[in-house]
Amino acid sequence: MKFNADRANEWAIHPLLSHEYIHLYQYQSLPGLEGDNDPYWLSDGQANGVGFGMMERFKRADGTTPFSRRAMARKTKAMTNSNFSFFLGLRYYDRPLDVDRWKSVYPKTHPEYGDSIPMAGYMTGSFWRHLIRARPRGFEAYQQMLKYPEPSDPSSSYAWLEWTDAALKAAKFNGAQIWPGGVRQVYSEMITEVADFPDLVASNRTDKLRADYFDKLIWADGCQKIDLTTATAASVPITIYPYSARCLRVKMPYNGPVRSNAVEANLPLVPYNLPPPFNVTAAGSRNCKDLDLGTRGQLVQSPLILDSSSGVVRGNGCVAIWQAAFQPLFPDVPGGLEGWQTVVLVNAPSTPTSSMTPAQFTLNFARPVAKTTLTGVRNTKRGGKKTKKPLPKGGAEDPQMSTPQLYEPELDPGACPPEEAALFECGDLTQITIAAGPDAVDFARATEAIQKATALQYLPGSFTKDGFKTLGEIYQEANPAAKTPEIMQRMAMDEANGATITIAMARLAEGQTGTFPAKISVGVGEGDEISSLAPGQTETDASGCVNIMSYETTGQVTITMNAAGMLVGTLSATLYQDNNSDVPEETCRMPREQVGSITSDFTTPGSFSVGPDGGYQLDTSRIEEQARFDLDLLAQINTPIEERSDILPEDEMSDETRRQLAAYEVSKRDARTRTRPGEMPCFSDAIEQKYMIEFVRALASPDDMAGVPDSMIVQMLGSVDAMLRPFVCDWLRAGRPKQWQLPEEAGVEF
Repeated sequence: MKFNADRANEWAIHPLLSHEYIHLYQYQSLPGLEGDNDPYWLSDGQANGVGFGMMERFKRADGTTPFSRRAMARKTKAMTNSNFSFFLGLRYYDRPLDVDRWKSVYPKTHPEYGDSIPMAGYMTGSFWRHLIRARPRGFEAYQQMLKYPEPSDPSSSYAWLEWTDAALKAAKFNGAQIWPGGVRQVYSEMITEVADFPDLVASNRTDKLRADYFDKLIWADGCQKIDLTTATAASVPITIYPYSARCLRVKMPYNGPVRSNAVEANLPLVPYNLPPPFNVTAAGSRNCKDLDLGTRGQLVQSPLILDSSSGVVRGNGCVAIWQAAFQPLFPDVPGGLEGWQTVVLVNAPSTPTSSMTPAQFTLNFARPVAKTTLTGVRNTKRGGKKTKKPLPKGGAEDPQMSTPQLYEPELDPGACPPEEAALFECGDLTQITIAAGPDAVDFARATEAIQKATALQYLPGSFTKDGFKTLGEIYQEANPAAKTPEIMQRMAMDEANGATITIAMARLAEGQTGTFPAKISVGVGEGDEISSLAPGQTETDASGCVNIMSYETTGQVTITMNAAGMLVGTLSATLYQDNNSDVPEETCRMPREQVGSITSDFTTPGSFSVGPDGGYQLDTSRIEEQARFDLDLLAQINTPIEERSDILPEDEMSDETRRQLAAYEVSKRDARTRTRPGEMPCFSDAIEQKYMIEFVRALASPDDMAGVPDSMIVQMLGSVDAMLRPFVCDWLRAGRPKQWQLPEEAGVEF
């Protein structure tokens, strides 16, 4: 320790000493780590990450926090040695987490530690920092880990990886798992945050925070760029090691008249200026459950997982579909990403296995848009009389839904008559819906936004990502549901500006391209269907009236790209509508008339045939798993603010959090002044839930509470909890009597 201290300058001695004292704590709890063969990624990475993470909120007398992430980044970013990487845990994250087991695949080219591969183990500290700082009870999870039985072979890096996963999953708070997903959950969240670290903590990216240098510190293979401003879809093959990530950079057009950057909190979104729709789908060989996707500092939770059924799907064993979103960055931030957003694909198995090998996937990116042109007039009725109304012109590049459609094909021949099958009205079909015009697009995106706002929320809350708006929050603030009633009213009055185009064609095999006949239907307000179905065979009766005996479609679709989650093509059709003239003679001579035409260039995530007769089966296990994770997390979120591990240091804190902390300090002082001699202080916001339940039972008669489950009391407490807590301390001091009465000023009756 003295040798290292002699080399350290005044400010660096504190992180150094914290590192060494964590080692002492480790060796006391886990003697197996004291040997010469202990894995650096665990022993020294842990000492770095935990030691540094504990120091982040250290505050000097002058109120400064010299060891926060922001302060350390500024202090070290211009240094010529590896201090910048050392303190911030920056190492190649497209190589596996357990460095010691995978030394042979680590390039000896790191800009700051060069060919000293063990240093990558030290710099795994970011994993351990995230473990203690990214959950309200994260530090408690670490304390419990050190009591978990160590592996029988302490020289095995793989054994310690298994130990880390098992010990994490065993750590609990109030009966709930703190990190129920184990290594997978910590690693996936951590690398997503590390990838966007400069944008999360600095508005001016200079020196080592600038994009070109920072990339070289964490991505040995760099970041592949995908420009969706020039093309609307792209396929990228990826090879990815277990417990590692691959970096991609995606660029898309700005959405709306005002540029908005999620990093700049003082630049609010224009109402309803939603982030552009964006789809990422991974196709691979039956290990899609191991994949996570990160974008803009958060993990995109609960992907749809589709598994091939009976080997029907050619070449692909599984597909993972994410509810992703894209928040454009300013192109002119100094040293920044120049409008390119980081997208991280993580390969994190739910449980380590000794036979893990690199996996191969194809990532399909789609920016769902359609540029549609409608010409002509349609028949409608006003006051019971036939009138003509122009079709919406279209012509703009309209954003579309970014979630692929899932449907079960109808393969029973008896359920679809041949004449209907020939017109693509039933049977084994590919069906795609396209919105054209502002009202139709707004309605479709309002539906999608509700799905995304849930999938993109970051549940740990405002403390871990203080001041940084998640995409879920941005969707919520845009409040697309507020527009829906207006659109529905305009549709009911036949005043909506837009149309819904439905394509129905014979189901395409995966990868199939070409030109195909299709039924094209256009939905515009009330009235008879407008579609590509033209009269085929007709006959004229004795009165001169024309009867349509059969129909044929004028619709044609050309598919140029077709892969899982990515369908690109064009369509064209002449449009027809039944003649609803008030003059019987007109309807008699022309029962169906030509009303216009349509063309469209489109990119959509396409559709998947699922179910017993489809090519895929839907696996909901990841969605169910995430729901369980969220419940465990909610049990921790009620932790009093001062006791939470995930509070950021002062210089990264929002003003709102500072006010909450200040209020907490006031409540503690008030509690101390109310305490009588010899009594323990009672902090009303730190009372355990079991005492709150017991207190509520004491407020009512035993007969009234008989048979009432605790869960019902907890549900009731949701609305009155804050009002009751100030009065619980007196009840606790009185020895928790079975019957208790609230004072009149409580304002709550039972």
